Amino acid sequence: MTSNINEGLINGDLRGLVDSILMIDQYKPKIGEDGDTVTVAFTVRYDEPAKDLSNFIQTSDIDHLDVDASDSMDEHGNYQVFVEFERNRGLYNGIRLLLDMIDKVTSEKGDWKFTALSTDEDLEFNKENFNSYVILSPKEYNDRYKTNQQTAEQEIKERMKFMVNY
Repeated sequence: MTSNINEGLINGDLRGLVDSILMIDQYKPKIGEDGDTVTVAFTVRYDEPAKDLSNFIQTSDIDHLDVDASDSMDEHGNYQVFVEFERNRGLYNGIRLLLDMIDKVTSEKGDWKFTALSTDEDLEFNKENFNSYVILSPKEYNDRYKTNQQTAEQEIKERMKFMVNY
């Protein structure tokens, strides 16, 4: 008989199973548009611990939009847990609270790092770095990224129209 520990994770249940580097804004959200929603991804060793972490976050009082664990492993045999947040000025505090909560079930003391859409390097998770690399305003995000995407889509449409009429 197997039992899932997600009925109530306790201190240390996920020790050594959650990677300390989060990925912010590197995955498309399931809920809302990119400009409105920030996806934070955690890498977790093994399927069941990923499901446990997902359930732990889902049932917490952290203000989030959605939580989901990947169904399949990546090329390194790890799973992802995705947490979606509203893009706003309170985002850092929400993620910080989440990390503090996860620290309790991993028995580790927050040496968190992150990568963001605008950088490939691992940065220390602190307010200064976060505010420098994560866009908190939907308008600013859309101005920076949607305009480029829309321009590229428009160019493709114009090329296709030209080719059809050629």
